[in-house]
Amino acid sequence: MPTVHISLPEKKYRLLKQKAAELGIQVTDLIKLYINDGLMHGFGHGKASGGADPAEIRALERRMDDLENKVRRDVLYMKGKVREIEEMFLFIMERMDQLEEIVDRVLRQRTLVTANE
Repeated sequence: MPTVHISLPEKKYRLLKQKAAELGIQVTDLIKLYINDGLMHGFGHGKASGGADPAEIRALERRMDDLENKVRRDVLYMKGKVREIEEMFLFIMERMDQLEEIVDRVLRQRTLVTANE
């Protein structure tokens, strides 16, 4: 894949970094989004301003909200599953301790029986 290297003023880079952090993506991915938006809606496509259609922006905002809600639901679900696994692990560990005590008791009884014979 071809690679492009660009030099940016520190202030612009900080703004890109801040925006990328807000969106939860890497700076390079944000730059790719900006390039794609510019190619799709910028010069040569009938829009002098280069901005996206407000209806498209609203649709994207709704989609982002839906995705954020889905991520929140999935995170809560996964936290619940982690709790279940932790509880199951504790149960198994307690049961193993009980079984070890039973095995020790049986072995001691067997040792006593063979010693008395």
